[in-house]
Amino acid sequence: MTDRVCREPYVHPVNTVERYFTIPYEYWDQGFDRELNLAAKAVLLVARSLKPRGFTLPLAHAMDWYGISADTFRRGMRRLVDARLVNYTANVVESDKAPRGMTVRRTYKLVGAVAHPSPQ
Repeated sequence: MTDRVCREPYVHPVNTVERYFTIPYEYWDQGFDRELNLAAKAVLLVARSLKPRGFTLPLAHAMDWYGISADTFRRGMRRLVDARLVNYTANVVESDKAPRGMTVRRTYKLVGAVAHPSPQ
Protein backbone atom coordinates (compact mmCIF):
# COMPACT_ATOMS: atom_id res chain seq x y z
CA MET A 1 0.00 0.00 0.00
CA THR A 2 1.37 3.40 -0.88
CA ASP A 3 1.01 6.59 1.11
CA ARG A 4 -1.30 9.13 -0.44
CA VAL A 5 -0.34 12.74 -0.17
CA CYS A 6 -2.98 15.42 -0.64
CA ARG A 7 -1.52 18.07 -2.90
CA GLU A 8 -4.51 20.38 -2.86
CA PRO A 9 -4.26 23.51 -0.70
CA TYR A 10 -6.25 23.54 2.51
CA VAL A 11 -9.49 25.51 2.38
CA HIS A 12 -11.35 26.19 5.63
CA PRO A 13 -14.81 24.54 5.50
CA VAL A 14 -16.53 27.89 6.12
CA ASN A 15 -15.42 28.76 2.59
CA THR A 16 -16.79 25.55 1.08
CA VAL A 17 -20.09 23.72 1.01
CA GLU A 18 -18.83 21.10 3.47
CA ARG A 19 -20.52 20.74 6.85
CA TYR A 20 -18.40 21.05 9.94
CA PHE A 21 -18.63 21.75 13.66
CA THR A 22 -16.46 23.55 16.15
CA ILE A 23 -15.59 23.01 19.78
CA PRO A 24 -15.22 26.18 21.83
CA TYR A 25 -12.05 26.91 23.79
CA GLU A 26 -14.10 26.77 27.02
CA TYR A 27 -14.53 23.01 26.51
CA TRP A 28 -10.87 22.60 27.49
CA ASP A 29 -10.54 25.68 29.67
CA GLN A 30 -13.38 24.57 31.97
CA GLY A 31 -12.21 20.95 32.04
CA PHE A 32 -15.05 19.29 30.15
CA ASP A 33 -12.46 17.27 28.21
CA ARG A 34 -11.69 15.53 31.53
CA GLU A 35 -15.12 15.71 33.16
CA LEU A 36 -17.32 14.26 30.40
CA ASN A 37 -17.40 10.55 29.65
CA LEU A 38 -17.05 9.17 26.13
CA ALA A 39 -20.82 8.93 25.58
CA ALA A 40 -21.29 12.60 26.52
CA LYS A 41 -18.40 13.67 24.27
CA ALA A 42 -19.88 11.78 21.32
CA VAL A 43 -23.33 13.31 21.84
CA LEU A 44 -21.77 16.76 22.27
CA LEU A 45 -20.05 16.45 18.89
CA VAL A 46 -23.35 15.46 17.27
CA ALA A 47 -25.20 18.28 19.03
CA ARG A 48 -22.62 20.88 17.94
CA SER A 49 -23.38 19.93 14.32
CA LEU A 50 -27.14 20.52 14.71
CA LYS A 51 -29.38 23.60 14.78
CA PRO A 52 -28.36 26.08 17.48
CA ARG A 53 -31.96 27.11 18.22
CA GLY A 54 -32.98 23.59 19.22
CA PHE A 55 -32.96 20.05 17.89
CA THR A 56 -34.54 16.67 18.46
CA LEU A 57 -32.61 13.43 18.62
CA PRO A 58 -34.84 10.46 17.81
CA LEU A 59 -33.17 7.55 19.61
CA ALA A 60 -34.60 5.08 17.10
CA HIS A 61 -32.33 6.65 14.46
CA ALA A 62 -29.20 7.13 16.58
CA MET A 63 -27.35 4.15 15.09
CA ASP A 64 -28.34 4.79 11.48
CA TRP A 65 -27.77 8.54 11.57
CA TYR A 66 -24.77 8.87 13.89
CA GLY A 67 -23.34 5.37 14.42
CA ILE A 68 -24.08 5.51 18.16
CA SER A 69 -26.39 3.10 19.98
CA ALA A 70 -29.60 4.46 21.47
CA ASP A 71 -28.40 3.49 24.96
CA THR A 72 -25.11 5.34 24.52
CA PHE A 73 -26.96 8.35 23.14
CA ARG A 74 -29.32 8.33 26.12
CA ARG A 75 -26.44 8.08 28.62
CA GLY A 76 -24.47 10.81 26.85
CA MET A 77 -27.39 13.21 26.74
CA ARG A 78 -28.21 12.54 30.39
CA ARG A 79 -24.60 13.40 31.31
CA LEU A 80 -24.74 16.63 29.29
CA VAL A 81 -28.00 17.60 31.02
CA ASP A 82 -26.49 16.77 34.44
CA ALA A 83 -23.43 18.90 33.58
CA ARG A 84 -25.81 21.76 32.68
CA LEU A 85 -24.52 21.90 29.12
CA VAL A 86 -27.90 21.00 27.59
CA ASN A 87 -31.43 22.13 28.40
CA TYR A 88 -34.55 20.60 26.95
CA THR A 89 -38.26 21.13 26.72
CA ALA A 90 -40.64 18.18 26.63
CA ASN A 91 -43.90 18.28 24.69
CA VAL A 92 -46.55 15.60 24.38
CA VAL A 93 -47.33 14.99 20.71
CA GLU A 94 -49.55 12.61 18.79
CA SER A 95 -47.88 9.51 17.36
CA ASP A 96 -49.47 6.68 15.42
CA LYS A 97 -46.56 4.42 16.43
CA ALA A 98 -46.86 4.99 20.19
CA PRO A 99 -48.95 2.45 22.16
CA ARG A 100 -51.29 5.13 23.53
CA GLY A 101 -51.20 7.37 20.46
CA MET A 102 -49.06 9.97 22.24
CA THR A 103 -45.35 10.36 22.86
CA VAL A 104 -43.02 12.87 24.47
CA ARG A 105 -40.80 14.85 22.11
CA ARG A 106 -37.80 16.53 23.69
CA THR A 107 -36.22 19.54 22.03
CA TYR A 108 -32.63 20.06 23.18
CA LYS A 109 -30.45 23.15 23.17
CA LEU A 110 -26.78 23.53 24.03
CA VAL A 111 -26.17 26.09 26.78
CA GLY A 112 -23.31 27.54 28.75
CA ALA A 113 -19.72 26.95 27.71
CA VAL A 114 -20.56 24.69 24.75
CA ALA A 115 -23.50 26.67 23.35
CA HIS A 116 -23.32 27.94 19.79
CA PRO A 117 -22.17 31.55 19.60
CA SER A 118 -24.91 34.14 19.19
CA PRO A 119 -25.22 35.52 15.67
CA GLN A 120 -23.42 38.84 15.37
